[in-house]
Amino acid sequence: MRIIAIGSSNPAKIKGVERAFRHYIKEFKLVSMSVDNCVGPQPWNYEEIFKGAECRAINSLRKIREADYAVGLEAGIVRHGDRYYILQVCCVISSEGGSAFGLSPGFEAPAEVIEPILKGVANELEDVVESLTDVEQVGEKVGLIGIMSKGIVRREDLSYHATLMALIKLFHSSLRG
Repeated sequence: MRIIAIGSSNPAKIKGVERAFRHYIKEFKLVSMSVDNCVGPQPWNYEEIFKGAECRAINSLRKIREADYAVGLEAGIVRHGDRYYILQVCCVISSEGGSAFGLSPGFEAPAEVIEPILKGVANELEDVVESLTDVEQVGEKVGLIGIMSKGIVRREDLSYHATLMALIKLFHSSLRG
């Protein structure tokens, strides 16, 4: 049985990773653990988000050396003009030596969520969303996307799509293969 190590204990991320891998591997054991992301609690640009995802994958592989695949997911905020977007990046490392990245769909964050972080009132997105909604551990549940979309899209879905996009390269590295 193949082993997939994921550098997160977040239930939403774990469910998304599991759903994505089921397209390619029918039987596997998913081992989840908290690991350092190397970038801090709130990544603010593509570079930090990619670095966080890769660091999580590397650190999960260091903890579970027998893993066939190591997965790191990092959510973050990117700026475009005067608007801010939230997305996830996934890094999957194969024990056979290959690796790939994938991105989730992104969505525009409302100013009321971004401004407290920019002003230094809050350290990360989850803190702000919890204070505005009274939903505890929102990042482990539906996430901001689940609240804003009224449950149509959940955080698990973003994790699923980011992971699936990474797996495409690992399992289909060529148009002819």
